[in-house]
Amino acid sequence: MELSKSALRVMNQLWEKGELPAKTLCGLLHEQCGWNKNTTYTILNSCVKKGLIERREPGFLCRPLVGREEVRTQELGHLVDGLFQGSPALLFSTLVGSGSLSQEDVEEMRALIDKLK
Repeated sequence: MELSKSALRVMNQLWEKGELPAKTLCGLLHEQCGWNKNTTYTILNSCVKKGLIERREPGFLCRPLVGREEVRTQELGHLVDGLFQGSPALLFSTLVGSGSLSQEDVEEMRALIDKLK
């Protein structure tokens, strides 16, 4: 299950707000990224077909069928396999070497690694 950026935007709304009518999702996504109703419904229908979202009546209610952490774990696996030749250490090295980590990020990561020992 690889999510497009568009599907991820829909899923993020549902993960943050819970079950929502499609009409409400359309309004939220219009505000967030300027999507029109047709764009939102096309992406919603795609997510339903992929088994990511359940849509039911009345009110065309949408709710996520997969959790955020499940998607993060799967997407991270794809990223590591595709860009980092299956090496989590190479991902970590690239992240650390990028200079984009704050001191707080480094301390948080150090604490997580220490928990693994």
